[in-house]
Amino acid sequence: MSASMALELQAQAQELSELIKHIELDHSVFIWIFLCCSLILHELILELKPIFAEISPHLAGAAPPATMPIQNKEREKTMQKSHHESPIWKDVTSYQRGKERKPTTFEAKVGALRVVITCGHVHYQNQWVMHCKTLSVDTYRLEEGIDFERAKAEAILIIEERIADLEKCLAKMKNENQ
Repeated sequence: MSASMALELQAQAQELSELIKHIELDHSVFIWIFLCCSLILHELILELKPIFAEISPHLAGAAPPATMPIQNKEREKTMQKSHHESPIWKDVTSYQRGKERKPTTFEAKVGALRVVITCGHVHYQNQWVMHCKTLSVDTYRLEEGIDFERAKAEAILIIEERIADLEKCLAKMKNENQ
């Protein structure tokens, strides 16, 4: 559609609006004129859309600037996954702005079981510590000088031992009832 054609359609729409002002119309005629104007406008929009698409990518279907994601280097850093994370173990370290991102706290949630291991506890600064409220394990100090993988393995062993102890207690309770 050329610019002259667009101007012609605009002039026709203007003439229709002038006619509407001077003629007393009943309801059905007004609706008919409104539908005609709507169709003309729709055709105009369809014709002009490719022209505007070349001018502005936002009219071609891209998100408008107000809803586009903000590119923020600080946000990108905080959204990065820790290299220690897995489907079960999640980095839950509380990070401060402007400080180096060093993951020190990990949490595993499996069903009702919730285990937290952390390095840099208030009382044990350079040692991994394990918590598991579900199994009544509170602040269990792990072996000194180990890395995250070893701390995770130790935490799993402690959980297995605790569950074995609980199973023994349950077996005693069952035997007493029989």
